[in-house]
Amino acid sequence: MPQPFRSSDRLRAYLAHPLVFYGSGATFVLFQVHFFTDAIPALNTRLSAGGTILDMRMPFVSGAGLPGWDGTLAHQLLSELGSAGRADYHRFLTTTDMAFAAFVSPIFFISVLARAWSGRVFVMGASVGVFDVLENLTVAEILKSYPARSVLAETWGPWFSFGKFLALALVITAIVSAAFWNRRPCPKRT
Repeated sequence: MPQPFRSSDRLRAYLAHPLVFYGSGATFVLFQVHFFTDAIPALNTRLSAGGTILDMRMPFVSGAGLPGWDGTLAHQLLSELGSAGRADYHRFLTTTDMAFAAFVSPIFFISVLARAWSGRVFVMGASVGVFDVLENLTVAEILKSYPARSVLAETWGPWFSFGKFLALALVITAIVSAAFWNRRPCPKRT
């Protein structure tokens, strides 16, 4: 007797479809190229040597010996940006980066995981986007309230950054492990 076709199977098959997979992958790459060749370097040029925006830092320690971010560091970076830089950063966060966090990143990671794993593992791909959206909202609140302090955003923002990087590490681990250990072919879309 055939098994009933569950809606999660249908969703998984849709998300694993080549058009979704390749379309979201191409969009993901285009956003990354824009971020790392234009948007982020333009913001970083306003910061002191070696400085980078809050989105690229973790709460404890960041790469290249950069300190992790907290409310004090956030205020220091925002003062270095100046009013025009803060306006540019806010615009970047609430438009381009928010679109990436809310749509492009989760759809791409969900699509990759849907192709790589059976079951509902693909839902884990959305966690990267959820934490990134929350991080963007807290940083936007810090920007909006500057020079006043936003204690709630300054407290939770670094943890949302940590959640984003942790979720990204877990998703990449799942993708790499599927490449080595999961030889199950992707189901056909019906």
